[in-house]
Amino acid sequence: MFRMGSKEKGRQGAGTSVQLAAAFEEFPEALVLKNIKGQLIFLNREAEEIFKVARNDVLGKSAAALRSRSQATLRSALMIEIPENGETRFVLPFDSRTRAFAVSEISLRGNGADISALRVFRETTREEELSRLKSQFMSITAHQLRTPISGLKWVIEMLLSGEVGKLTESQRELLVRAADTSERMIRLIGDLLDVTRIEEGRFGYHFRIEADIAALVARVVEDLRARAQAKGISLVFMKPRSALPSVKIDVERFGIAVENIVENAITYTMQGSVTVNVELRGDMIAITVRDTGIGIPKDAQEKISTKFFRAENVVRLGIGGTGLGLFIVEHVMKRHGGDMTVVSEEGKGTTITLTLPVDPARVPEGEVSAEDAVV
Repeated sequence: MFRMGSKEKGRQGAGTSVQLAAAFEEFPEALVLKNIKGQLIFLNREAEEIFKVARNDVLGKSAAALRSRSQATLRSALMIEIPENGETRFVLPFDSRTRAFAVSEISLRGNGADISALRVFRETTREEELSRLKSQFMSITAHQLRTPISGLKWVIEMLLSGEVGKLTESQRELLVRAADTSERMIRLIGDLLDVTRIEEGRFGYHFRIEADIAALVARVVEDLRARAQAKGISLVFMKPRSALPSVKIDVERFGIAVENIVENAITYTMQGSVTVNVELRGDMIAITVRDTGIGIPKDAQEKISTKFFRAENVVRLGIGGTGLGLFIVEHVMKRHGGDMTVVSEEGKGTTITLTLPVDPARVPEGEVSAEDAVV
């Protein structure tokens, strides 16, 4: 497998090859090794079992040379394109059912040159079925809860209006707290439903050319101003210095993304300010939300757009939340051909920037999968 420059190196290389082959053979995932010409030079037992082939029948052949019906599944698996340093998920038919896999490819080097590529197939059938069942459970639960909680909110609002009698100060205070709780529950249910729609590719987008993106962001800020004032936080919107170009967006979905970011900034800021500005940066429009809040621990920053993730400092301080908002935001921005970036220091604050392309041709066609959204 590896060439050595002398007899001693040859013996060492042979020993290394034997050890490597033995390790590959016992590996729990399917492994297929190709040489630089694309010919198969090794399959482990798991690969033989999954693809229902005998290694002696396929070794020395390229994917295109696997022509028999029994080799069709292996041929399809080898023809799948994989991004560099990435992973591709796919589904293959096996007799009466389909099986899901995640496949990655590693280049192996010898004497300074690529000599082969190792393709690793990790079966994800059970993982994806569990994910589907979890999403189904979330969707059913959210739908079942939404109606009674909405009804409860309506009753509380009716009581607060005084339609059924005058309230004492303590009664009003309790009802206001109940109204806030019901509102949080309704937002949680909305987030759960949005997440299940994203995972099922049903989130739904309706794009149009929006001439005044700054005005849209300003409206979101104004809608949240009362919440900031209630906490004694300064909420500032910085108008752009000059007119911004039009952008292609889904107004409702993009509004949800901006609202999530600004609302988070208010929630996690105990004192100080939240500043929102919109500006043109090259061929992108950037919406930046900067706060003086609790910040995000360094080891948590890569996980903040993971479903249900909540940083340790947030949990420790007992701050409420679902851990779903940034998952939704990142999906929305990817679907718009943009991105979300985070810069934060624990104890000093967080800056989150949402970017949108000015060129409408950069907005992807069709739905973006949940997997694509968090890469």
